Parts: sequence; structure tokens; C-alpha cells
Amino acid sequence: MSDERKIQEVLARCVRATDQRDGKTQGALFTDDAVVQSFSRTGPAAPSRWRRR
Repeated sequence: MSDERKIQEVLARCVRATDQRDGKTQGALFTDDAVVQSFSRTGPAAPSRWRRR
């Protein structure tokens, strides 16, 4: 399997876990030292920012 295809597979798993709101499965796709940044807009204000380690 090509590196590109491997990345596509991981991304697809991540999207499915996100859609299912399955944080445990989504978290398992990352290494222990990964840094994940998430941006969300909950209203007219600027996006909120979370940093997870």
C-alpha cells in the first residue's frame, strides 16, 4: 500500500470517529506525544481555540 493510501485510510478512520463522536477511537489514531488543535465557532464571535496534549 502506498504512503498516500495509508494517509487516506487514517483520515477516513478519523472522519468516521468524529462523525460518531468516538473520542477513544479518534485518539488512538495519534501518537502519545501528538498535539491536536481544534477550532470551533459557537456564535458570531471569533473561533474558540482548544489545545489538547
